[in-house]
Parts: sequence; structure tokens; C-alpha cells
Amino acid sequence: MAWRYECTDCDHHTTWMARADAETARFQHHDDGHNGGAPARERFTSNNAERVASNPRQLLFVGALFALAFLYWVWDTIT
Repeated sequence: MAWRYECTDCDHHTTWMARADAETARFQHHDDGHNGGAPARERFTSNNAERVASNPRQLLFVGALFALAFLYWVWDTIT
């Protein structure tokens, strides 16, 4: 899996690389570009990680769990 670090405060970004290398580049950029501090807007992304919002089945499952928990809470409150 390839990872990329992007700092949108100063338009710095790395190429796609291993996660450990991208994390090292991130902390190196903190030291060099921002005097050791973290920038306000940065992104650490993977090129093939699947987001939960892109899978409707996962969203439906989580929604059903919340609905059941809510119904249980209502039932417990009434009785």
C-alpha cells in the first residue's frame, strides 16, 4: 500500500511511498518547514484505502446498529 503526505499550508507533498517513509518525511517537514510544529492543514493519505462512506453496505450496517440502540434506549426509558 502506498502513502503520501501533503501539507496544504505551504503546498509541500511527497511522492507515493511506504507508510514508514511517508511518516518520516512528514516529521522531517515539520522540523524543516514549520520549526518543529505541525501545520494547521495537512493530509496523510493512502492511494488504495477504502473510505467507509464509499461502501453503502457498511453505512447501512452502522445505521442499523444505531437504530437498534436507539430503540432499545426508548424501550428501556418507557418501561
